[in-house]
Amino acid sequence: MMPSTLHIFGIDFPLYYCGFLLAFPACTLFNALYYRKCYPVGNIKLVLLTMFGINMVYIFLLIFPYFTFGKYFHGFNWIRVIGFVPLLWGLLALISKTKVSVFLDFMVPTTGIANIFVHTGCIFGGCCYGFPITDYPQWLQWMGIYNNATQSYLFPIQLVENAIILVLIVFMVLWARSKRFKTGGRAFPLYMVLFCVTRFFCEYLRDNEKIVANLSEFSFWCILWTIEGVVWLIVLHKRANKPQEIPQEPDDLPIETAEAAA
Repeated sequence: MMPSTLHIFGIDFPLYYCGFLLAFPACTLFNALYYRKCYPVGNIKLVLLTMFGINMVYIFLLIFPYFTFGKYFHGFNWIRVIGFVPLLWGLLALISKTKVSVFLDFMVPTTGIANIFVHTGCIFGGCCYGFPITDYPQWLQWMGIYNNATQSYLFPIQLVENAIILVLIVFMVLWARSKRFKTGGRAFPLYMVLFCVTRFFCEYLRDNEKIVANLSEFSFWCILWTIEGVVWLIVLHKRANKPQEIPQEPDDLPIETAEAAA
């Protein structure tokens, strides 16, 4: 049986929430030891923006389902709100007088790191689980993880998704480095597209309730945010390649204008 609580000073603390507690210092350390040197975000802002930014997303993850569906959902799922993150963190960037595009690009690895830690807690909480491992070939059944909710061994989709997110984080950091971290606000929408596309296919390995055509609620969120990210990237690309008008010098004025001036 998978342990679900940690007994500390006579209190049973759910292991599920350990992921949340570990995510904050992990993200802050990553930004403090490495990423702050790459983007123009000050040391004081570093801790405040990272901690408040992640907390704002977690709070929104609780509030949004309640006002949308009239109930709270178990778990804090990034896929439901990642498309709203620019609004939340953009507001925080404005308050802290940090350029929004810089702040969003700066927080990309943090987004993935926090997701990995929180998602690991799902293993102990019994949520976000895959199909019974007995549905898979014999040579894959060693991967099964005991789930306290279903009381059976399931496919470890949490670990698979964490591995994918880790690959995305490494890719995004290397991509940003190749651009000398002058990413022009493109890092966040790019990560959002990659995250949502990979998550869309992972949904077929999750034992979630399917709504239509073998698509779950999360599948539709993936489609929605992918469209948002693609449109965002297209707009940035067109804006970056828009020809700039060169102001005319006085000597280049039309003849009529020059004669009138004389």
